[in-house]
Amino acid sequence: KPELYDKAAQTLETLATKFPESKYIPDALFYRGECSYMRQKGKEAVGLYQQLVDQHPKHRLRADAMYALGVAQEELGEHDAAGKTYAAFLKEFADHGLATEVGMRLGETLFAAGDYEPAVDRFQAAAGVQGFEFADWATVRQADALAQTGKHAEAAALYASVPEKFPESEHLDRAALAGGKCYYLAGDLAQARSQLSR
Repeated sequence: KPELYDKAAQTLETLATKFPESKYIPDALFYRGECSYMRQKGKEAVGLYQQLVDQHPKHRLRADAMYALGVAQEELGEHDAAGKTYAAFLKEFADHGLATEVGMRLGETLFAAGDYEPAVDRFQAAAGVQGFEFADWATVRQADALAQTGKHAEAAALYASVPEKFPESEHLDRAALAGGKCYYLAGDLAQARSQLSR
């Protein structure tokens, strides 16, 4: 129930106001940020996550807050800021369970900035991690970045690999269409027809 996020945020804010020295202040910041995020208050969420990251460098929720901060910044279109947050996360938490996804998201910020070649590397690294739940999307995005660099044949082959590698992917139609376009741009009309017929 969305209104319960508002009530939770009010309670957590009361905690911060009445007990500013409480050891639970970092937790309150994080969960207030979560409440704001769930209510589509992205700017507010960014401010709360940022406070936790900046003011509590040793807290157990620091990695979660950095991840959430980057996602909120990315969704606000603040790609440069999100990229810096993701890079800082990977430097500090290279072995964290979210590191693969953060690396992929860093690729998204590079793509948004037009830095396609390093984006290719980020997407490729994420797609190659065994068991990564978004490996299909990382593969599609790697192909997207290759296409932006003019490597249409490589991109087309990568798009075409998606059905074999990820037969249950929700991105099969997108991969087939993009693959057909890239085969066409690469001059391989037979493969273009094959992909577009899907």
